[in-house]
Amino acid sequence: MGFRFSKRSMDRAREVDPLLMAVAVIALNRCAVDFGITEEQSRSLNEQAEKVRRGVSRTMDSAHVIKAGAAFSTGLDVVPYVDGVFTWGDDHWRVKTKAGAVIEPFYEIASAMREAANLVGVRLVWGGAWDRVLNDLPAGPAAMKAAVEGYKARRKAMGKSALLDGPHFEIAR
Repeated sequence: MGFRFSKRSMDRAREVDPLLMAVAVIALNRCAVDFGITEEQSRSLNEQAEKVRRGVSRTMDSAHVIKAGAAFSTGLDVVPYVDGVFTWGDDHWRVKTKAGAVIEPFYEIASAMREAANLVGVRLVWGGAWDRVLNDLPAGPAAMKAAVEGYKARRKAMGKSALLDGPHFEIAR
């Protein structure tokens, strides 16, 4: 533990709400899993439209877009480093390390983000359980996993699929 963001990661988040970044910095320092930021976090409407066109995003109402009159975006995507490699995507909720250990990095990160958000006093929504405020969930990686399973069950009961975005955190609206 005791990880820190690189200059490159911090540069990619220069237009992210400072309170959200404070949460991420604290979480990274306390997390059992290293994580970073792989791309520019704030977007124009045109950049978001391109992401929607390519299927990388599903909405134009993204927290990554700096809203009119605002100075910062309110969304952040953080991606785990596993064995020194950025690891994300639908097939990376469970990862086997080179040492043979199986880890679930998104649950570890979400747990650390929850703890840090409560310390800073910022209410967050996590892309693993979109319909709940992260701060209100029980503590720990197992609780984060249960939150994802609960979200998937609620979506299924509504006849809808779950959109899982483990790297994504945003300030609750």
